[in-house]
Amino acid sequence: TWLERNEELMYDLWNTYAAYPDIYLDIITPVNSNFKLFPYQRIFLRACMRYTTLYITAARATSKTFLSILAKYLQCIFIPNHVGSIVAPNKSQAAKISKQKIEEIWRIWPLLKNELEVRNGEVRANFGKDYCDLHFKNGSRLSIVGALDSDRGLRTHATLIDETRKKYIIFIEV
Repeated sequence: TWLERNEELMYDLWNTYAAYPDIYLDIITPVNSNFKLFPYQRIFLRACMRYTTLYITAARATSKTFLSILAKYLQCIFIPNHVGSIVAPNKSQAAKISKQKIEEIWRIWPLLKNELEVRNGEVRANFGKDYCDLHFKNGSRLSIVGALDSDRGLRTHATLIDETRKKYIIFIEV
């Protein structure tokens, strides 16, 4: 089959896209779209895929939340069986914002929605008042978690800590 004949090429492309997720997004952007990533957005996405620790301080309107959720989404696509989470001080607000940003991501790159698992004809993207949970075809999972004692014990491979301006430190066990 074509896949068997081009297996090496597919591995090379997969590795390239994992290191350069912006190139992957350029390729899957619909022809009629006028969306373009800014250079700083490309750098941020690449850094999220390459480094274990990343801290960003940015001004308002730099798309921090959009880019962070997009980066977590791409990690779940490119790393099979990856368990990612987003930790925020206010779980319900984080879930609401995440749902908006994920739907925006799907509008810009409709193919990304196809990476989610489908069960009984339904895409496994669960959004509620205080939660957000996405299940990917490759076994990966992305969820929204509150920075509360009730969420202790959750095991993830990578966590995005949103809004760390408080005067306390959150330790995440990985």
